Amino acid sequence: MEAGREVGRDELGRLLWPNVSDVQAQHGLRQALYKLRSYGAKITTQRSAVRLSPGSFATDFAELLTSQTPAAQEDLAEQISGTFLPGYRPQLSEAFATWVERQRDVVHSAVARTLMAGMQAKKRVSDWNRAERLATMCLSIDPLNEEATLTVAEAAALGGSKTKALSILNRYLEDIGEDAGEIKLPAVLLRRRISEAYQDNNSPIRDAPLVGREEEMAELTRALAEARGGHGSAYVIAGESGIGKTRLVTEFTRVAALQRVHIVRVICQAHDVKRPLSAFVDLVPKLLTLPGALGCSPESMGYLHRLTALEEDAAGFETYGMSTEGLFAHVQAAVADLVDAVAGECSLIIHIEDAQWLDTYSHALQSTLSKQANSRRLLLLSTVTPVVGSEQKIEWQPQILLNIKPLTREASAALVDASLSKRSATSPSFRDWCIRSGCGNPILIVELCSRALDDGSFSAPASLANLIDARLSTLSALSRRVLQTLCILGRHSNLATIETVLGERRVLLLESLDELQDGGFIDHNAEAISSRHALITAAALRQASSSSRALLHRHAAQTLEDIAKNNSTVLWDCAEHWRQAGEFARAVRLMADCARHSLKMGLPLEAATMLEAAANFADDHAQIELLKDCTTAYRTAGVWSDAGRLAKRTLEAMTRASVTAAALMEAEFVYLYTTTRQSPPTRDTVMKLLGYVASSEVSTSLRLQAGTTLLMQSDDNQNKTLAKNVYLAVLKIEIDSPEEAARLDHFHLIYHSSFGDPRDALAAVERLTTFAVKTSDFALGALYLLHAGHSRRVSGDPADAHDLYRQSYDISRAHYLYYTAEAAAGAIVGLALSAGDLILARQWCDLAKAESTKSGRGMSYPESMSYESELYLREERYEEARVRIHTLREYSSQLGSVRARARQLALEADLKITSGHALSDRECRAMLTILAKTANAFRNDYFVAQLVRGLASMKRKSQASQILSRYLRIDRPSREKLSVDILELRHTLKAGECSIADE
Repeated sequence: MEAGREVGRDELGRLLWPNVSDVQAQHGLRQALYKLRSYGAKITTQRSAVRLSPGSFATDFAELLTSQTPAAQEDLAEQISGTFLPGYRPQLSEAFATWVERQRDVVHSAVARTLMAGMQAKKRVSDWNRAERLATMCLSIDPLNEEATLTVAEAAALGGSKTKALSILNRYLEDIGEDAGEIKLPAVLLRRRISEAYQDNNSPIRDAPLVGREEEMAELTRALAEARGGHGSAYVIAGESGIGKTRLVTEFTRVAALQRVHIVRVICQAHDVKRPLSAFVDLVPKLLTLPGALGCSPESMGYLHRLTALEEDAAGFETYGMSTEGLFAHVQAAVADLVDAVAGECSLIIHIEDAQWLDTYSHALQSTLSKQANSRRLLLLSTVTPVVGSEQKIEWQPQILLNIKPLTREASAALVDASLSKRSATSPSFRDWCIRSGCGNPILIVELCSRALDDGSFSAPASLANLIDARLSTLSALSRRVLQTLCILGRHSNLATIETVLGERRVLLLESLDELQDGGFIDHNAEAISSRHALITAAALRQASSSSRALLHRHAAQTLEDIAKNNSTVLWDCAEHWRQAGEFARAVRLMADCARHSLKMGLPLEAATMLEAAANFADDHAQIELLKDCTTAYRTAGVWSDAGRLAKRTLEAMTRASVTAAALMEAEFVYLYTTTRQSPPTRDTVMKLLGYVASSEVSTSLRLQAGTTLLMQSDDNQNKTLAKNVYLAVLKIEIDSPEEAARLDHFHLIYHSSFGDPRDALAAVERLTTFAVKTSDFALGALYLLHAGHSRRVSGDPADAHDLYRQSYDISRAHYLYYTAEAAAGAIVGLALSAGDLILARQWCDLAKAESTKSGRGMSYPESMSYESELYLREERYEEARVRIHTLREYSSQLGSVRARARQLALEADLKITSGHALSDRECRAMLTILAKTANAFRNDYFVAQLVRGLASMKRKSQASQILSRYLRIDRPSREKLSVDILELRHTLKAGECSIADE
């Protein structure tokens, strides 16, 4: 114990031979030293002292007394098996007994430090069994060791023994006494946390230990520590079925709950893929119950109510005229606001189970929260199982991917040993077979150890599914039916719903539930009774016949509909149950309600998909309304091809149903309108639209809309005759309301700005601008301001035009009208390009692209792409211009309008000439043909400029000069200021030159 120190001979004599004379004591010492030397001890003797060389012997506690790294201490903790000289109480002398106790204290102090280091390491990876063992050893040395006591109490609580945990803490508090002061604070806090965290028993206790997940648990523990410090993160925990993803998160969150972290968990199901914002519809009500939720703004609360409830908006909650993207953006911002409010009050873990079933919008919102987590006390965990046969590639960035791999052989062996411990005896060969056959999959290992026979046959099932099927066959018929029922009920499975669906005697249900829980088929917590694993769910439903499944779905739908109370999640699941039961009419009604809920959240494309699916199951009368709503939803989403397809179906259904002539005409107009948004109208379409304008059988609003549609088509194709005929027909319409008056002013504005004298539109512009800034229909107001800006531009007032464009942009942005915001920003780009202000043009071009990105369309509008192409050319970014112009060509051909064709030809000519090439004869002829149609069109400077440059590039300077001169003196109708292109060309004409190359 004291090697290396010189110990006096007299001191040793008194310690070892206290009751003899000094002479006898020294004689005994000499004999003892001689004996030790004969054993190999290196002892140095002097006249008055003795010294033992440190390197001549070894003890089992030497490493504990030397300085060790943390990792070495953790390893040493595993090697400690007991206390120092247990049971040794020497009676040789009082001095020697005192010396032994002093050495025992030194060693025990080192042992306690080492045990606590090991204990902390095991807690970091949630190995609570070993942590408890080390803590218990520590308490055997130091009964009042605070950290060891708290660890034993935590381990008891995590093992499901809340009473034992509280008893340990209460006994500890009694032992340290009432006067302990601050010393007792950690124990008091832990006692409170255990009482609060497990009062609802939300996490089932598993029989099998968690093994082999030390690295993953350490990673999550580190992430939680950072999240509690305000630097959160998001993880996707992925792996094959049965690999232990949910178990890992469950054990991790059980520990987190003791740290007063709030945990919110939602489970996704396969049919949630089609339900917009499904995960957050379920998540928000749970978040609203947490501390801090009241810190959410009143506006956000309104949108959260909109997200989770199906009834009409509360009074005063204005969203009229807001874009669909705006609604979704508000809902998204409201959820983020709620998460911020809760995470600002307490640390928060959000666990999304089976996130592979997330719908598109839930996934987008999940990604948004993931990006924001790094500055919040938030840890977002999503478990994902690959879907067999699915080709869908989900991008999980910026979340951290944590792949759960199969257990190592050592971990598999530990799990096998724990699982086989209930058997009286097992052969080594059977144990080894279980380890090999389990393939590192925990659920397969547990099932093999529980059900396989140790008879030497070592016959493994063809698959895990077959093994589970065999286990299910051992259940009673009623127990299998109860299991199938709770699997069908899914997230709504609880004691009340199971009892209602089955209608069985309560005593029989209790027996079945006992059998299922004893067999490890189900989990039960405060919220639900659920199948222990998706593999068990699939096997149970596979064993039910189609008729019995349909009947169970029917009873499930009836039960859930009775308790729905406008809960969108429950009603969505009801619709699915009715559909699975073959009750399509009832499914249609609920699907329509859910679709309207999606519209209310600003998700028209998802609503349209649901409405179309519902229409396919509906009878004739219900189908008409569903198809009309579906068409409106597709129009709102801007998907004109699908809107046209559904409008045609609506028209056909109404024709079969023999509706009134007025209703049929309105349906036909919707169909015709959708076709004009995709391609130029046919002569037959034009005649029908003219008929609507002249008809007194349809509403005034529809007549004006038909007239405006025709007028805009006339402008696109420079059809002055059609425009005049429409104008004369609209003059005969009588106006009865301010809204109709605004529509008429809008019509006059377009007509006079495109075909007449823009000055004649000034009065309409003034009235329309006044209406636009006052109306609560923000979408219509922004559109009116945009078109008013066009009118002021061609009237020669670019400053006023810029102001109107800016107003349209600001209103659109304020209400998330991304489409109109992009168009308004693009209009300012066009204005800046005409004036040669490339800095302003680039600024607004970037803003237009930002609005396009927000809209989620994936592609800018053709007009925005056109302006961007021109800007690239001005900035000498030719390759980018080439790519953009090539992309734009397809859109221009689809639109089929003269204006779009003229713009496309001008861009291609500009690119070719700027690249140093002359136009071909074919290209020149194409532009001259278009000029004949657009010579008198407004905002045509860019096209004429590129035609003149093209002719000059072909050495046809005289023709170029004539065309430019005629355009400036005769053809150009606009009072708009000349563009920089035209000004430069006019200057070269005066100098007697036309070729840009010659300059």
